[in-house]
Amino acid sequence: MQMLRSFLLLSALTTLMGCAFNFEVTTQKTALENQIMGAYRELEDDLILLSTERGTGAVKSDSPAVYARKNQQFNLDDLAELKSQCLLGETQSGEVAVIRAQDRQGCKPFSASDVALAVKLAAEENKDRSTVWHGLVERSPYLTLKDLPKVRGMYAEMTIASLTKGQYFQDAKSRWVRK
Repeated sequence: MQMLRSFLLLSALTTLMGCAFNFEVTTQKTALENQIMGAYRELEDDLILLSTERGTGAVKSDSPAVYARKNQQFNLDDLAELKSQCLLGETQSGEVAVIRAQDRQGCKPFSASDVALAVKLAAEENKDRSTVWHGLVERSPYLTLKDLPKVRGMYAEMTIASLTKGQYFQDAKSRWVRK
């Protein structure tokens, strides 16, 4: 019996000594990014489910964030075009904004109808973004409404990083610059 105990103890020690514990230290920002991206992926999954259920006539998602994300996807091409034409740009607060004529350099002049469309789409997109941000906070057990400014800031970083050359964004001093 003593020999069996010794063998089990030796086996346990050998196993423990052979195990390597890998700890990954992440910054608070990285952890928050992971939480937001996880909630965003869940929202995208719900959107995919919604589109497949739509064909059957049964819509099971009543999440305003899912519908807001669907509307964002619908307006995506128009927004990209208006950004490329120097009418819209990304702000540091995560919103899209109409760029005033005096802030646009090297861009063609626009008609009143182009500007009206940009104003309309910017308001619609900002409403959708706000709904999505609130939905992300609601979905995540780790986020509260006090984290909303961080969510907005991270969204701004991601959208500014995804801009193509020549599109406008606001720098840290709220000046319009081209990427």
